[in-house]
Amino acid sequence: LKPFEDRQEATWYCPKQLSVTPQSMEFLRQRRCLLQFAFLVWHGQVLESAATWYCPKDSCLLKVASGDSAASYSCIFEPYNGRQCADEYFFSDCKCDGPTKLGTYDVWSDEKETSNGSILCKPSVFGDPASGKPKYCWCTFSQQDSRESHNKSVALYDGQEPSAKADLEAQGYDMTAPVSCLALNTRVTILAAILDTGLLNEGVGRMFAPQVIYRMLQGVEAASMRVLRISFGAKSNITIAFKLPKGESLPSMLEKMKHLESKQSEIKAVQKQYAAEFNNAQMDMMASLITFEVDEFPEPETSTAQSTSTSPEPETSTAQSTSTSPEPETSTAQSTTKNPESEVSAACEVKRYAGAGVALAMLISTGCVTQ
Repeated sequence: LKPFEDRQEATWYCPKQLSVTPQSMEFLRQRRCLLQFAFLVWHGQVLESAATWYCPKDSCLLKVASGDSAASYSCIFEPYNGRQCADEYFFSDCKCDGPTKLGTYDVWSDEKETSNGSILCKPSVFGDPASGKPKYCWCTFSQQDSRESHNKSVALYDGQEPSAKADLEAQGYDMTAPVSCLALNTRVTILAAILDTGLLNEGVGRMFAPQVIYRMLQGVEAASMRVLRISFGAKSNITIAFKLPKGESLPSMLEKMKHLESKQSEIKAVQKQYAAEFNNAQMDMMASLITFEVDEFPEPETSTAQSTSTSPEPETSTAQSTSTSPEPETSTAQSTTKNPESEVSAACEVKRYAGAGVALAMLISTGCVTQ
């Protein structure tokens, strides 16, 4: 078997129901060898396993725990009955097909119907419900969504069990297409003294947060960004949703989202850049007084069994160790005739997640990789 780096251009295939973790891929990179059955790789990038993730219709995938398995995510749904469509100063043209109102989220004007799907977001049109305070326009959709919000687990299905598919459909899962809406939890911190003045309100969070995250996740369409939920205050929580970009795989986008938490300095720079586009002192002030962060999910520390294993870590795979001319670095344990499938080293932790009748073996490996 050639070193890992020499096979970057190869396409490797695996049996179904075998999943991959970043830890097990890192194991291969460190050992510079392959196991012929273990991983699915395209130009060196880990791809999704044979099982595909599904959610109920209109739900979005939100990370709720550390790790990269389906158990680390949840399918969330929030009724989307309206949106902030414009503001008084910067984006004053509101595109809306339903009733629209102007206000601060504490007080609103009377609603007005739009003309040809557009209305100017100005006090001259709606009247001024809060003089001297920043105001925003809210578009109420003409057709209201009466469904209740929910959180459900991610469904796994590999296409091989029709009965499992029918069971998931009966539970409300949309099996016509894999999940394509992603959600991200962000936090906004505002100086309480500034918040008390009323110069910054919920509209600021709804305007800034999607634009900053949109600029950090290159490739996402700005038009698909929307705020699912917000709790506004000195420390606010904002959940943002967006569609998976065309041509982007789910694993690669989840990887981009996972690394946002470590790019706080970049987020701040993007935030200031976005504010600077308006060449306005008020926007510059907003950018300097509010801070955006992304939820963090620290990966669990390596287990004691993994870190204290006395078994030497092999420099070559099992297939290589059977050679009649063993390499000097090959350990005695490798050259024995024991069946590797009959024993699982203490250095390997095997976890099984069952869903939709599909069992996925998640191998978290530091000392060995086994099937």
